Formats: sequence, structure tokens, C-alpha cells
Amino acid sequence: MNESVTRTSALPSRVGRPATLKGMVMALVPLLFLPIGADGQSQLASEGLGLVMEPLDAHARGVGGVGVGLPGWYLQVTDPSASAGLVVPAITGSLQPSAATLTDGREVGHTRFPSIGASYPYGANVFSVHFGGFADQEFRLEDDIVLNLAGEPVEAVDRFESTGSLGQVRVGWSRRVLESVALGFNVGSYVGTVDRIFSRFLDPEAVGPDVEPFITTGRWRASGPIVGGGVAWDPSELIRLSASATWSGDLKLRPSAGGVTEVGRYPIPFEVRAGGTVALLPGLALSASLSHADWSETGDALREDESRGAAWSYGAGVEWSRPTILGRAMPIRLGVRQRDLPFHFDGEPATENMLSAGLGYNLTDPEAFPSARVDFSFERGERSAGPALEEEFWRSTVTVRLTGG
Repeated sequence: MNESVTRTSALPSRVGRPATLKGMVMALVPLLFLPIGADGQSQLASEGLGLVMEPLDAHARGVGGVGVGLPGWYLQVTDPSASAGLVVPAITGSLQPSAATLTDGREVGHTRFPSIGASYPYGANVFSVHFGGFADQEFRLEDDIVLNLAGEPVEAVDRFESTGSLGQVRVGWSRRVLESVALGFNVGSYVGTVDRIFSRFLDPEAVGPDVEPFITTGRWRASGPIVGGGVAWDPSELIRLSASATWSGDLKLRPSAGGVTEVGRYPIPFEVRAGGTVALLPGLALSASLSHADWSETGDALREDESRGAAWSYGAGVEWSRPTILGRAMPIRLGVRQRDLPFHFDGEPATENMLSAGLGYNLTDPEAFPSARVDFSFERGERSAGPALEEEFWRSTVTVRLTGG
């Protein structure tokens, strides 16, 4: 029996979920049991290791940032030194709904939790645990094909479904070694599971109603070490400069169900981020940041030469902190960002461009460490890869931070 070649696809997994910090954590525990995604969020989720995500909060996204170099002290897995000034226990969690219009006009959407973290100060040290996303692989592909069965053409439909996304969990330490200098480190692992289903449905008019569809399934679990470090420097009250780096060992995808026995190993590139914020006027600050990672070896391991290689991300934005509501600060933010995506689509390099806006609000009075704070951002952008891919998307992020003595 001869048959046409069917389309297969990329690789998988599932985002990790967070931890607790006494009573405050119980407020976010229900989030751990909610689903990560729904229908696929992008055609790019089917390429390479999927659509690479970043565990950024609403503040970073509102100013177009890449997750490093923002003012103040906060929990951000991409900026390990940024928690060094958190003198009280804190927990933070983000909710992120999004939707996209695909090239063929279909509209898809999902909701996920890109990051949840907790920190606890002990003496001059701050310890933290953080769960975040890494790469989404929620997608569904369907092809109409024609098979040659005993010399006769038979119509069929091939369907490939993938659910899950790669996640990461890290445990961290940070400390202010000088009044103007802070250091931070974290270690962790990739986590998650992915389920994939391949189905083939033959035309019942050609083969009869008694022929069952062919279905095969598989499940993989992710693992692999991660080590990160960062430094923050405040040369004056008007300037914050930060940098971070992340090293990863091979990402391992171990089969846990289905007929596959081979463990997939994929090198994840060394990544660097740098950024800073400068006060232009009282209440008005400019932030800018960038990141770099070379995905060439990952493309080689996937046995495809369609990885971008060097992938850059640039972002900049402004924050106006003077507006208030009911006597409490409500900063307003605007940003712009361009991001190279690691894997090609149909042989073309893929990019993502975004405009963003956001605001924050202290739900309680203290300005330095409010016991409850909410930040919101909205992004509107497009993904493109030559004529084969043009997607428009929007994404909103809500981040809640709770602190307590």
C-alpha cells in the first residue's frame, strides 16, 4: 500500500505551577489547578520547540521590557537580583488572556498563568521560588490527503493535536551587597508534560463504515537544569542598570506513554538580558532593555536548518508615576517592542512586534511596600514570517502582588 506523506510537527510540554507562602499563598492556590490553555494560540506553536514564551509580569510588558532593569524591587524570574530589596514576604501571580487572528482568518484564544512566585527575607538575604512558562505547544493541524489503496484513490483526513507547554521552576537567592549593588542567583529545572494525538480518518464512502479511524497517542515529560544570575546597580537615585544571564543544560523530553521509547535531547541556548531605567523628569521615567540567545544548536538537534540562529529582542517604554486615584499612585505606561522568534515558519524567519500600554494601582496606602498591588497591561501586535504567516494578536496581563509581615 502506498500513501501520500502526511504532515507531522514539532515538540511539546506543559507549564509548571507554583508554591506557597503561609496565608497569602492560599489566595493564589486555586490558580494552580486551572487549565493552562485552550485552542492553539499561534501557528508558530507547531514549529521547533513551539512558540517561546517569557514569564514576564504586567509591569514589564506595559513598558515594552524584556524583564530586566525596571525600577524598584520585585519578583521576576528573568531578573534574579530584583528581589534583593523585598524586606517583607511577598507573593506575586499573573493571569494572561490572549487571542489571535490566524493567517486563514480563524480566531483562537486562551488563558494562561505565565508566572507565579514567592519570596521570603531572612536577615539580609531574600529567598524565592518561581514557576513560569517557557514554550507553548498548543496547536491542531489538519490535512486533506489522498491515499493510494490497492490502486484506488481514497480521500482521508490527517489530524495532529498537541496540548501542553514547557515550563520552568527555579529557587533563588538575592542580597544587597552594597547600598547601590544587588546580586541574585537561581537554579531550577524544566518541567511539564505534553500529549500528542495523531488520527487518520478514511472516507467511509470509499472504504465502508466498518473501517475504524487510525489513532496513536504519546506523552512526554520535560526535565533539564537551569542556572541564572543577575546584578542590579543604582549609580544614583535617578538610574537603575541591570543585567542577567541564564544557562541551560539539555532539555530532555522523556516518553511516559505511547509506543515511543527514545528520549529527546535539545540544547537550550545561553541567554543574556540587559536593561535600565532613567528618570527624565520628576515622575517620568524611560526604560529600555534587550536580550540575546543563539538557537543554532537547537535547530541542529531538531534536524532542521530553519532555526533563526541569533535571536534578539528590543523594548523601550515610558512610565508616568504622578497620576493618583483616591490619593494612591496609579502609574501609566506605554511601550514598544520587537522580538525575533527562534524558529522559522515555512522556511521564513519569524518576528513579533508589539505596542503596549498599562497601569498600576496600590490597593493599600504604603507606597514603598503596599500589602496589595495590581498591575495591568494590554499588548497589540503581529507575528509574521514572509507571505506564509501573518497573525494579529492581543494579549493582556494582570499581575497581583501581596505582601505581609
